[in-house]
Amino acid sequence: MQPLKTGAEASPFADADWQVVYKLFPLHASGGLGKTFEIDRYPDDQGFEMTVRDAVLIETMEKLIVLHDAGAHPTELVGIDEQGDYLVVKQPLAYPYKDLDADRLIALDRIRAVPCRARFRRAVWILWEHEQAWVLSDLHPGNIMRDAAD
Repeated sequence: MQPLKTGAEASPFADADWQVVYKLFPLHASGGLGKTFEIDRYPDDQGFEMTVRDAVLIETMEKLIVLHDAGAHPTELVGIDEQGDYLVVKQPLAYPYKDLDADRLIALDRIRAVPCRARFRRAVWILWEHEQAWVLSDLHPGNIMRDAAD
């Protein structure tokens, strides 16, 4: 397998023969696994603040399941490695975006996400999945990809 550029949450490895990517999410001694955020209202009532923090295993698994079920890039939870150091997931091999803004709009349409009207200091969308609303804020270049069908 060929190592790919490591992201903030996982280390990806491409298996060209099977056209898949395995992502290893390190399980930290603190219990952290991946990233999530907490939302707080600014004291002046002029919007909200997102504070990134380490997620725990169940939060990362839930995020991956919700995005998969919503129609984002398909993700299979493979399991925890034998040493208990990594959550391993598998996705079809994908390719970088061609036009970030246009491809982001396609991704948002695919998962039926809408812009959040609450005031944040970053772009935020809301998607409805599993009978509840989910806040989505990390549609950056590393998370906008094209599948094999382009």
